[in-house]
Amino acid sequence: MNKAVRFSTNSAAIAELNAYYGAIVMDAQIEADRQEQLERENAWLEQYFGHSSRAKWLMENLGLSILEAARQVQAEEEKWEKETEAWLHDPANFDDEEYSDIYKDLYGVRPHGYRPAVI
Repeated sequence: MNKAVRFSTNSAAIAELNAYYGAIVMDAQIEADRQEQLERENAWLEQYFGHSSRAKWLMENLGLSILEAARQVQAEEEKWEKETEAWLHDPANFDDEEYSDIYKDLYGVRPHGYRPAVI
């Protein structure tokens, strides 16, 4: 009798089932998001501190701590960015065949008005 009262209408049973399966889907989505975040963190760590990274080389060959290596890598990247920006802003380099590639390396997009050469 208790179940009959609990599910006296179809809408109550459907609402409870929706809530139950919604919770399962939500749990699966939360786990998928957590896994994706973990993969991004691992990729970042591998890029900056992995076997072939500059920081790893500095730690192994110069005996730097992980913080010292990270600071040195950051300083090197900032120096490269400043030098690259100066090179990109020099009008003498506007016609260089590497200009578009270097611009894309720094900013992530091709310069405005860039047209690839037709071969």
